[in-house]
Amino acid sequence: MIRETLITLSATLKAANTGLNERNTDRAFVSPVLESIGWNLSNLSEVVADYKPMGLKQGSEISYALFAQLLPILLVDIRPLYSDLSQVLPKISATAKASPSKYLVSTNGVQWNLYNIEGNPVLKMTIDIRDNDAQDKLQLMSKESIISGLLEKYINELPVPNISVDEIVLKNRGYKVSDKTHDALNKLRIKIMTSRSVKDQEITNSMIVELLLDLFLENSPTNFSHMEISNQTILRQRIQECLRKYAAK
Repeated sequence: MIRETLITLSATLKAANTGLNERNTDRAFVSPVLESIGWNLSNLSEVVADYKPMGLKQGSEISYALFAQLLPILLVDIRPLYSDLSQVLPKISATAKASPSKYLVSTNGVQWNLYNIEGNPVLKMTIDIRDNDAQDKLQLMSKESIISGLLEKYINELPVPNISVDEIVLKNRGYKVSDKTHDALNKLRIKIMTSRSVKDQEITNSMIVELLLDLFLENSPTNFSHMEISNQTILRQRIQECLRKYAAK
């Protein structure tokens, strides 16, 4: 059933835009996945929406707590479609740590980040619903897989990913940065960090990319020629022209 669901979601994704809020992201992408791996979202003894442990005064609510044997075994935090998941964990960590659940998954509908939240939360697995292995990985979050220890066995056997925080930040908005671009960003960031005498603020890859995009997008309505862009080479040339015009101001 999960295979058919992912096929449907791929088609939905092509027609969707990035303007979906959390509720609609849940309806269109998250709930169908959870139901296809066996969770009954209409069962109030199995699923609690807007979850917050009793007695916890501080901390944000988490979209769903999925229960087995009267205890939550998986927390599901939902964010708007394609949104940045890199800053989500600090906002919900108090709620997650206060829960008996061992696992938390944070999702923007496309990417699912699975954390072990015993002690300090640790990212254990990242799933993209467009990847070939998404079906098998998502199935590991079923009630049966968690109770039987299959999920724990799988993530314990995974190699420790050699991915920097900056790379994760750049890859989780629904499009991916190439290794070449990421390496170039790293080199630029290192040059910036090692050549300055006053270090008021950490400079990250994502900060550099966001500033560059802001500069381009602020000027693209007037300086960017939008007509007849048929391929990447032409698009690159038009962007270069736009930035040259901005620099010449």
